[in-house]
Amino acid sequence: MAIDRKKILEIQKRKEQREKAAKRKIYMLRRALLALAAIGLIIAVILGIRGCVKDMQAKKAEEAARIAAAEAAKPTPSPAPVLNEYGINETFFSNSAFFGNSFIEAMKVYELVPSDTEYISKVGMTVSQAVSEPTDTGTVPAAEEFASGRKYDKIFMMFGENEIGWVGDAFFEQYEAMIKKIKLSQPDAKIYLLSITPISHELSDQNVDGLNIDKIKAYNSGIKTVAKNTGSTYINLFSVLVGNDGYLPDSAATDGVHFGEDYYIKCLKYIQEQGG
Repeated sequence: MAIDRKKILEIQKRKEQREKAAKRKIYMLRRALLALAAIGLIIAVILGIRGCVKDMQAKKAEEAARIAAAEAAKPTPSPAPVLNEYGINETFFSNSAFFGNSFIEAMKVYELVPSDTEYISKVGMTVSQAVSEPTDTGTVPAAEEFASGRKYDKIFMMFGENEIGWVGDAFFEQYEAMIKKIKLSQPDAKIYLLSITPISHELSDQNVDGLNIDKIKAYNSGIKTVAKNTGSTYINLFSVLVGNDGYLPDSAATDGVHFGEDYYIKCLKYIQEQGG
């Protein structure tokens, strides 16, 4: 049988064409796969960049929040102190009230603290009288003046000298009850309980109505306990006024108990030092 060369050539040609077509398909497929891989890589890069940006934004927001919280937590700076000619800090005593007996009544004469300071006082006033009787210029019981509407930053109280010798433990109970009642009307006021001040050696020896230096020390110990029980601040004026012999110096007061301006200045400076 004779070989048809022409037919063989056509078969070979078709075979080559099929092979070329197959190679082209493989080439195109590879290009498509490479293109898909490139697109996937680009998408991954974009997502990665977005993730980094979001992460950076979140960290910046977190840092900003931390800084803001730290700034908010910083205490508000206190006003710069304004010292008067006596070296008394008027800023500390501004919008305050002094409440009590003759110690307070005499102090207002010297005008050592700011003009907005209020005095609620009376010579000889006891805690019992403070809750039942007005001052010489008041119209309601003295302690009730704290419910009149004005809000104080600080209230300084001085009681106890007139109770020594005849009231006993009832004084501390009455004092504590009065303070707690005042705090209901003045919840934001800081309350300071001033100790009873010392008396002269001569006056202590006279022991008039049981007033002597040992009784004063005992009462001051009780007042310190009242301060603790009521969340008040105890100011030990006795310690800053007493002389080396344990009594008020004879030169401080002609009557052995009521001193003058220089000792009030000493008291007020000590109060602001201890009461800050």
